[in-house]
Amino acid sequence: MESKELQKEKQRNMLYEKICDFLSTRKIAMVSVFLFLLMIIPVLLLTFYNRASGDDYGYGVWVRTALRQSDSFIGVLRAAAEAVISVYDGWQGTWSSVFLFALQPEAFSDKAYVITTLLMFVLLTGAIMWFFFDFLYKKMFFDNKNINI
Repeated sequence: MESKELQKEKQRNMLYEKICDFLSTRKIAMVSVFLFLLMIIPVLLLTFYNRASGDDYGYGVWVRTALRQSDSFIGVLRAAAEAVISVYDGWQGTWSSVFLFALQPEAFSDKAYVITTLLMFVLLTGAIMWFFFDFLYKKMFFDNKNINI
């Protein structure tokens, strides 16, 4: 007759095997994607209420002024460059980010700031997916069938 401890150990092993059989990589990936989409819904809904504030106006003022004076693409780029020079000389040395800050969507239209959240969401999601694909597929040598959902 087996001891009670040995029976408990067998039961634990059987439970562990059932759990491992039930949870496949594909099921875990599907649940993860579902939870991600579920959690991102509030962010996407709030996107339409997003507006520029604070330093967004300060960085975009050069581009907005250039657009009001002329509609030329060169004028917009020149205004963004002026914003970079002004911030670089007077406050900090991050020139590439200031150039992008100056081209923020609300400088072009009062309701265009919605694009910012959508763009950041797409870029962040793409970067995370690229990272996981590179890490799991190339570094951890997962099978290709495990990557596709």
